[in-house]
Amino acid sequence: MAKYLGAVTRLRNISQSHLIPLLELMVNSDFIAPCYSFRRIASKASSFSQAPEAYKFNKKISHLIRNGRLSEARDVFDSLKQRNTVTWNSMISGYVQRREMAKARKLFDEMPERDTVSWNLMISGYLSCRGTGYAQQARNLFDQMPERDCVSWNTMISGYSKNRRMEEALKLFNDMPERNVVSWNAIISGFLLNGDVGLAIEYFKKMPEHDSTSLSALISGLIKNGSFDVAARILIEYGDRENDKKDLVHAYNTLIAGYGQRGRVEEARHLFDQIPDHRDQIKQGDGRFKRNVVSWNSMMMCYVKAEDIVAARELFDQMIERDTFSWNTMISGYVHMSDMKEASNLFLRMPNPDTLSWNLIISGFSQVGDLKLAAEFFERMPQKNLISWNSIIAGYEKNEDYKGAVKLFSQMQLLGERPDRHTLSSVLSVCTGLVDLYLGKQIHQLITKSVLPDTKQESFTVGLLVGRNKASVCTKMFIWSLLSRKGHSQRCFSSATPRVLKPGDFLRQTRIFTDEDVLQYSKVSHDCNPLHFDSDSARNVGFEGRLVHGMLVASLFPQIISSHFPGAVYVSQSLSFKLPVYIGDQIISEVEAASLRANRNRYLAKFKTRCYKNGELVLDGEAMALLPTLEMEAELFV
Repeated sequence: MAKYLGAVTRLRNISQSHLIPLLELMVNSDFIAPCYSFRRIASKASSFSQAPEAYKFNKKISHLIRNGRLSEARDVFDSLKQRNTVTWNSMISGYVQRREMAKARKLFDEMPERDTVSWNLMISGYLSCRGTGYAQQARNLFDQMPERDCVSWNTMISGYSKNRRMEEALKLFNDMPERNVVSWNAIISGFLLNGDVGLAIEYFKKMPEHDSTSLSALISGLIKNGSFDVAARILIEYGDRENDKKDLVHAYNTLIAGYGQRGRVEEARHLFDQIPDHRDQIKQGDGRFKRNVVSWNSMMMCYVKAEDIVAARELFDQMIERDTFSWNTMISGYVHMSDMKEASNLFLRMPNPDTLSWNLIISGFSQVGDLKLAAEFFERMPQKNLISWNSIIAGYEKNEDYKGAVKLFSQMQLLGERPDRHTLSSVLSVCTGLVDLYLGKQIHQLITKSVLPDTKQESFTVGLLVGRNKASVCTKMFIWSLLSRKGHSQRCFSSATPRVLKPGDFLRQTRIFTDEDVLQYSKVSHDCNPLHFDSDSARNVGFEGRLVHGMLVASLFPQIISSHFPGAVYVSQSLSFKLPVYIGDQIISEVEAASLRANRNRYLAKFKTRCYKNGELVLDGEAMALLPTLEMEAELFV
């Protein structure tokens, strides 16, 4: 893969004979046809035979598509009196990228002359959309092709695999007149995607030849399936047979990081020690197999997560080359251990601290109660972001320096930095500490204008008003808040800062779904229903515009639960869709604790789940989740 990707960056010098294998690799790997690199290569392949005028307009169309200006690209396309195959392919590629397959197909059917790239583009586009209908459309085109190349076969095999149709993928693989490395990698990746580790390994062993790219892909797939020990055994066994082991470093790094995430530090270190470092002179072929900065960072992170800061520092000191991540990993480790002396020493030695580095130091000093140093670093920070302001304000609030927090919040407002719910939660807590009714009401008004009130902020406001014996004002503001979101909250008169989940408690979140959300979800889910991408298609069946995927809206529920209870396991979810959700709609999602039951060392929680739009119920259901604890994170609780 690496040698082809290197060629992508040197397209001006690439020869025609190298383009076909490069195109093939792009289509049949994770770089599907609509990607930027593919379009560049496809365009280059056809530019050998293009006239200068045609080349200029084709380049303009490609540029507009690349920058997301698809309608403008279509205007240019329609204005051309003469178009060549590249022109048509470029426009089709733009629609395929947006998963607007109806428009892509219309152009394809209108093409006066098609080449193999045209057919492969359409096949790849259909297969990138999930659903039996799309896969069948791809297969129909494949069967109609006047001439197929390896890209065509490999695209179909890869598409069937990604759609979990391994029987059909395997039949095509066996029917292939001639297989190449990409073909074998596609079928092996399909087995791994479908969790069939045994067949993946069997076919890997059957490969006539495999390179480090094939081995790396197998290792990555085994890791995703949780087969860490099998991956380690195969990596060591087959890695020793490769002539060029340079590309295997990525596989080693991935496995080290995976072991670290599961707390298996010894296994991670064993692998780390298998990679030669800069002091060894082991060479394989023309490439050098040695640890890179990611290897060191991955192993260092393993130790930091295991709270073995001594071992992490030992590795850090041995590193010849460090990047920003290396420094931030060590600084975050010391901050987590509340060792601000070492954290600040490292920070002062760091060549080019980034925003994260500054925020770590500010947060660390705030946590240990040293507001003076936290403020000094905050003032010296060259470029502050919202996290910087939130860290310092939260530090002042935690250490009960309420006036200092209010002063910082005022400065933040004057500088035009927009607060979020974290900022406002801290400031409302400050108001409670100061028992400042007037300031509390001002903050509450700011929330309703900029950030919809969340449950924690309402609790602070209500607690503040009750503390001031202003029950009638409290009641009015409470009702006002309810009306502002058309939701239902029945426990806001409980303790101002409850930390333990109880039946009847609500957790809420507000979200506006965008074009980008829908596009990214379709790429992950392969749900490319035109109702989500084509306004005309949506209106033709009675909707007002493009729809947000129902399951994308429903994903707010597990997000809310997991953000309050890290480590929660989602058990079940029932859903009833009441009203459509359109792109740009503001959705308020809520989960209500209905029942709680101890289950060994965890808690089985039943939640009522709802989503509202403009006060109307759009989604209803129930969820079950296993919670590691009933103590909630300090965000958005009631």
